[in-house]
Amino acid sequence: MNIDKLLKTRLFLVFLVSFWLSFILGDILSSILKLNETIGWKLEIINTPIEFITGYLPVLYFIVYLILSLLKIKTDLFWSKIHLISFVISITIFSFTDIDFKIIYIASGISFIMFITNAVVSLKNKNSDLK
Repeated sequence: MNIDKLLKTRLFLVFLVSFWLSFILGDILSSILKLNETIGWKLEIINTPIEFITGYLPVLYFIVYLILSLLKIKTDLFWSKIHLISFVISITIFSFTDIDFKIIYIASGISFIMFITNAVVSLKNKNSDLK
């Protein structure tokens, strides 16, 4: 199965694997660069509702892409690639706890916008195929 077909039909599996690989990569990079050793005001921000939303976005992506796959709706290849790239970047950045949260939220927001775009375009393409 080539990567294009995988991105169109089984995107939920790609996101599951890329989530764990990106998270592990971020942990490795942050430990190598020793960015997580300083403790400061970030401890006051940790465990706020917005951080939980950012943490649960990958679960939302997985569930929606799984539903699309079960309904046999192919995702748009271009938007799937763009979303996958933005997702990997946002998860890797999320692993760095000493990076300003604004950067994490911007990266997660861009990933969410790409997700919505991909889902809408995929549903629109499915509806246009039915006509």
